[in-house]
Amino acid sequence: MNKDMLKKMLAQRELARRSLKAHLEYKFQYYYKKPLLNNWHIDYMCEALEAVLRGEETRLMLNIPPSYGKTELIGRTFIPYGIGKNPAHKFIYTSYGDELSVQTSDEARTYFKSKEFLNIFAHENLTTDQASHWRLPQGGGLYATTIGGAVTGFHAHTIIIDDPMKASEATSVAVRKKVSNYFSGSLLSRLDETADKKASIVIIMQRLHKDDLCGELLKEHGNQWLHIGLQALNDKPKTYSYGNFIYERAQNEPLFAAKHNLADLEAKKVQMGLAEFSSQMQQDPSESDGGVFDQSLLSGINDYELPELSEYIFVDASESVKSTSDDRAIVCEGWAIDELERELCVMLDCFHGKWEEDEFCDKMIDMMIAHPKAPLYIEAAGGGITAHRLLMKKVTAVNAKFRSEGKETIKNPIFSFTPRKDISKNASIMSMLSYYNVGQLKVRNNARGLEQIKKEFKKFNPEKTSNEDNCLDALCKGFVLNGVVSPKKMTDKKPLENNRYALKRTWRI
Repeated sequence: MNKDMLKKMLAQRELARRSLKAHLEYKFQYYYKKPLLNNWHIDYMCEALEAVLRGEETRLMLNIPPSYGKTELIGRTFIPYGIGKNPAHKFIYTSYGDELSVQTSDEARTYFKSKEFLNIFAHENLTTDQASHWRLPQGGGLYATTIGGAVTGFHAHTIIIDDPMKASEATSVAVRKKVSNYFSGSLLSRLDETADKKASIVIIMQRLHKDDLCGELLKEHGNQWLHIGLQALNDKPKTYSYGNFIYERAQNEPLFAAKHNLADLEAKKVQMGLAEFSSQMQQDPSESDGGVFDQSLLSGINDYELPELSEYIFVDASESVKSTSDDRAIVCEGWAIDELERELCVMLDCFHGKWEEDEFCDKMIDMMIAHPKAPLYIEAAGGGITAHRLLMKKVTAVNAKFRSEGKETIKNPIFSFTPRKDISKNASIMSMLSYYNVGQLKVRNNARGLEQIKKEFKKFNPEKTSNEDNCLDALCKGFVLNGVVSPKKMTDKKPLENNRYALKRTWRI
């Protein structure tokens, strides 16, 4: 290394001791050995985070789209940097999943022990050296846990909350309440405060719901928080400033063009749907009254266009047949992998109604006769347990009758399945949205029950519990039941064009 290169490296090290942003750039160059994908929003966040370390900000809330560098900055870089500057500084880091929290902690610890970091902040060996908990002799270090995890016995000068819940759980009142209770009941009591020094909390997350943790805190204690909300795309010019940082953002300027340019954001809006795009990318969650599934994006397919499909019948069995109970629903759907290596799902037929057990079995048999190669899956819960037992008996009787008449017998395999407990019905239905938005979830144009499916797509609201979405509940089973669906690969068909239904404007929400 020549003299000029050495002087430059020593200057970079000195800057990395003084500045979080310079430290991040140094880390990418010497530790990751690649350039930082730079953008102004990183400087903006670094400026606010430096104020947290100085004790000038004790409540910082950062709302930013996913995959825009927040965990790298906050979890893997800010924490080691903060402990390097003050070896007595204690952090608690928490996120929605234990695996994610521990992995982030372990990556921060690995960097903290690296020669690249030691060239900036020399330190003693760790007295506690575990993936989820590491600490210096001076007391500073990191304890990582998950939302709801135990933090007894640990206190921190800075608590970092990074995405406290999954996007798929945003509609769950129970999950939102769990996050809120954990924040107020456990985390706040873990702040290590003294009379002359206040401890700090940093929340960094994409907005998922109007009543998520950020929504709740802004509504009740908004004046106590420095709130930085960064939209992926702004509809008017805006000035961002904090400390020595200032940036003039033009109208319709992507937040991070190197990550998502205008075309990317438009495509993402279609893929995610307006409601999710507004929340996660624009940090503007609003209560939806249906319209999550944009009716203009509903894609149909004619029988002669159908590729070869792997067919499946899914049954949603309500426990009661009272007028106020859910409908029973039977859906046959077909799956394929198209020439562009994309999964395609086609809703082939749908039956629904409040049937007594005998008629319910007849409807399932009708569906199996119409789709003789499709295995039938019935949920082993509520009325499904009884219906499964009665169906097996009735199929035996029907087959005896068919044989005596010289007809083809029913050979569809019949299975029961345990409903998933880790995902709500509404979250399961929402799992179809990305397929729906890009035309990879289609409906057969002459499908039985087509109007009911259209009606349920139109009215579905993930914020509300409903007994009018049971066909969707049956349809989505192919999207959420692991290891059940095996799509056929299309080999001799041309890529399918998206035949959007031309719906009346009054259908738009």
